[in-house]
Order: sequence, then structure tokens, then C-alpha cells
Amino acid sequence: MLRPIGSATPATLAHTANVAHVDAPAQTRLDPYAIPGSYRAPTHCPECGAVYLFGRWTWTLAPRGSATQVCPACRRIADDEPAGTLSIDGTFAEDHRAELLEFIAVMAEQQRIAFPIQRVVSVEASAHRIDVSTTDIELPQYLGEALRAAYEGRLDVRYGAADYSVRVSWHR
Repeated sequence: MLRPIGSATPATLAHTANVAHVDAPAQTRLDPYAIPGSYRAPTHCPECGAVYLFGRWTWTLAPRGSATQVCPACRRIADDEPAGTLSIDGTFAEDHRAELLEFIAVMAEQQRIAFPIQRVVSVEASAHRIDVSTTDIELPQYLGEALRAAYEGRLDVRYGAADYSVRVSWHR
């Protein structure tokens, strides 16, 4: 059964117990899929319909005359180049696979609605493991923190040594 975690945000979920962070945060590295500088506002993505407005991508109607450019999330999905991954394993994951898949789907959808660039690229589930790949580095960290807040367990966050990537592992 899902245990609600309230209005969880990355800030409210940022507990440090049972969390290992390795290397400097990848936020200091540049995302190769982001356009240097800024997009012309407004810009809309012809693939997903997201609109770049006021310095961020949103889900709103594209104003008439807006520029057209594929957003970073759609480019990553098309190239099958995820920026982040979340791996879930352990006996709890084996025993509660369907519940965890539903939890991840709900939490990822909440983030996608709020942040159009934070999307799931793929979910691969086996009997012993669930792997979720994402279009950015924040979503797997958010999902890992949400899992730890709801179900406890051990969280490990590893940033790419020289690239814009993160690998998050949750075990229980």
C-alpha cells in the first residue's frame, strides 16, 4: 500500500540520513542538450507542446508567432540519451514491485506536470530490479528521495565524473 508523503519537494525530502552523495553535484556541469544562453521567448516544442516562457519550459498554450524548437527533453528521448538513472533493488523491491512501479509513475507524472523537462525516458522492470532512465539529473534524485521518505531504505547518489549525469540507487 502506498504511504503518502504529503507535498514532497526536493527541498523537503533532502534528509541526509541513509544517503550517500559521491562527487560534486552535476548541476555545476553544463547539460549538452541545453541551448547556450537562452531560448527566444516564447518558443514552443513541436514534439511535446511545451512552451519556453519567462526563462523556463511550461505547459501552456504557445502564443501566436512563437519560435519553434525541439526541447531538451524531447531531444534526449529521441536520441535515447538519458541524463539520469534510478535503480531500485532489494528484497522489498522484489516483494512490492507493482506498488513501487505505481509509486514511481505517480511521482514522475507529478514532476512532469510541474517541470516539462523532467521526464521518464524508459522503465525496465525485472523480477529483481527496476531501472528508470530520465531526461534530466533532478528527477532520479527526487524519485530516490521520495522512495526513501515513503519506504525508508538506503539511497546512493553518484554524479558523472566528467559529464552531466547522475546515477541514483535505492535499496531496501
